[in-house]
Amino acid sequence: MALTGSSDSFASNSKAMESLISDLQSYITKVLSGGGAEVVKRNKSRNKLLPRERIDRLLDSASSFLELSQLAGHELYEEALPSAGIVTGIGLGTRDAAQCKLPCIYLVDSGGAFLPKQADVFPDRDNFGRIFYNQAVMSAEGIPQIALVLGSCTAGGAYIPAMADESVMVKGNGTIFLAGPPLVKDATGEEVSAEDLGGATVHFKKSEVSDYFAQDELPGLALGRNIVKNLHMAGKKGLLSGLETLNHEFKEPLYDATELCSIAPTDLKQSFDIRSVIARIVDGSEFDEFKKLYGTTLVTGFARIFRQPVGIIGNNGILFNESALKGAHFIELCTQWNIPLVFLQNITGFMAVSSVAKGFTQEYGVDYEETFAPVARLSFVRPLLAVVASLSRLGFSISSYDSTLFLRRTGKGTILLLLYVDDMIITSDDLSGIQELKDFLSQNFEMKDLGHLSYFLGLEITSFDDGFYLTLIQGTFFHGLHFSAQSPFILRAYSDANWAGDPTNLRSTTGYCFLLGSSLISWRSKKQSVVARSSTEVEYRAFADTTSELLWLRWLLQDLGVSTSSATPIYYDNRSVIQIAHNDVFHEQTKHIEIDCHLVRHHLLQGSLQLISVSSQDQVADIFTKSHPTRRFCDLVSKLQLVSHPLP
Repeated sequence: MALTGSSDSFASNSKAMESLISDLQSYITKVLSGGGAEVVKRNKSRNKLLPRERIDRLLDSASSFLELSQLAGHELYEEALPSAGIVTGIGLGTRDAAQCKLPCIYLVDSGGAFLPKQADVFPDRDNFGRIFYNQAVMSAEGIPQIALVLGSCTAGGAYIPAMADESVMVKGNGTIFLAGPPLVKDATGEEVSAEDLGGATVHFKKSEVSDYFAQDELPGLALGRNIVKNLHMAGKKGLLSGLETLNHEFKEPLYDATELCSIAPTDLKQSFDIRSVIARIVDGSEFDEFKKLYGTTLVTGFARIFRQPVGIIGNNGILFNESALKGAHFIELCTQWNIPLVFLQNITGFMAVSSVAKGFTQEYGVDYEETFAPVARLSFVRPLLAVVASLSRLGFSISSYDSTLFLRRTGKGTILLLLYVDDMIITSDDLSGIQELKDFLSQNFEMKDLGHLSYFLGLEITSFDDGFYLTLIQGTFFHGLHFSAQSPFILRAYSDANWAGDPTNLRSTTGYCFLLGSSLISWRSKKQSVVARSSTEVEYRAFADTTSELLWLRWLLQDLGVSTSSATPIYYDNRSVIQIAHNDVFHEQTKHIEIDCHLVRHHLLQGSLQLISVSSQDQVADIFTKSHPTRRFCDLVSKLQLVSHPLP
């Protein structure tokens, strides 16, 4: 039957359809509201944009966005789940991106699977694991995948940025970890913040998961646009053809190319910043650096030379493992995008040691400090002598036990000055004496007062009401040593050794630590120079090393005005070693360590030290001699007062 505009059926159908369209628009409006006013307010309080706001800022201002599956998950669960918790559209949905060969951008802000429904989650290809399957397929087909980590990426969500080709992380909000701080605390007892466990700084500087670092969301989205700008897929059959034909105007470098002759030093062993060369050869001096703070002795990034996209790899110092990993990752990317490479070679050296050859990782500041033997420059020696001479005129004397320490006793207390190259620390309870010293130095030398101590020789020092927190900047980001203001000036030591612990050469390891009250002030973990024939020999070598450090610390503390009249206890968990020290008759079994025995016994009789037996469970020096299970390790760390660094 034909319907006309005047028939009752025509009118009723129209009315019913208008009602359905109205319901649909109502549902869509509710979905677009972002979960309701309370959810929007919570996101804004965390300095976060809403998902669709992020997409608006990511896309070109004149472009449109076709959103897909807006009603996904509608009335599927007891609680509302707008758009199934994810916004997708053309250029963003992995399945459509794979089919249409489009670059895929992930705006990641996910806490992982919904735990109340985890029994219904199956990590196979057609269920929960589908997104990872799609990522792997797209990677195999050379389709670009870019992850912008704008919030939490926990559990399964952590794999998305890790599997992407390039990723950006936003400081403060962006985190990547399989288990968050509460689970870490329950499993290991360690208390750590989300930022310290898996924040942008950790993954940008240490783990290599993140390639770009953003202070907040807007710069992060701008970095995402920049990554797309650098995509180049010429010669990639079937991929979006417009990307390689984008109109790029040629721009002359902002810096004069003739200056290149003045930048490179004549000494081939002398390094220089390769970025100064890059700025003089690329269009507009525009260089998008890749993994800027990871493997810093190799500079990598994207630029254009006469409008042609290029990947640049430039040496910026000695090549280390991290530099090599970074370079390999960058070359893979350029191969994926069909981008030609430009090598700027200026290799001043490599880390050529046996541990590197065996595939082990060495970390600057942890495994080694200097790559060349330090040589004092005459231009430093002369002003140093001038400063020392001036301090002598003011009544300062050089410590007999540390040549960088100067002391002056006044009626109000002792002024201590620690001098290292052109940095110095001054401390005293005589405030007027400190001011007098600073005034004198400022009049005679070009000086700058940096205020209260915060950084010194790779250490970060933070002052609180209960004392100081010291962070070893190169070694950790989120742990530090606590120096309590209430800690007594009582020196004690722990000494231990691990016999034949090195599987490669059977050498043993010496470990000791010293605490002043509850504050850890000295420690050592070092492989012994020769192979030992017995555990007694190993233990006594460690004992002798501990005694030598003990004597130096006692003398230094005397200089600083700390009383050391009583014997310093050394805690040991080997009773036979303690008995040998108290026995004035040396046997055949101890003949090969007789000198070490005499050293320890002499100072034992002098009253400088006393030997106290301690159980292996309470031997805190055990952490310096061998690896441990997680719980044991955390227990030892806690006893050494290595704590999570509080916020200032």
